[in-house]
Amino acid sequence: MTMEEMKNEAETTSMVSMTLYTVMYPVFHELERVNLSAAQTLRTAFIKVRTWRGGAAFYKGRDMERQSRLE
Repeated sequence: MTMEEMKNEAETTSMVSMTLYTVMYPVFHELERVNLSAAQTLRTAFIKVRTWRGGAAFYKGRDMERQSRLE
């Protein structure tokens, strides 16, 4: 999935999912420049978790954001 496809999918998702994309988009974008394979793997994992259990991805994103503030 490319960044453009990710943006298009984000437009059709719920507000909870939109929060995840807002927080994770810069991470995916930066990682894509450093390691494309890792970025695609991480993005795919988040999408799978979100579709399987929507709240889990949101909470993981929130926890990652909190962790980054502590560092």
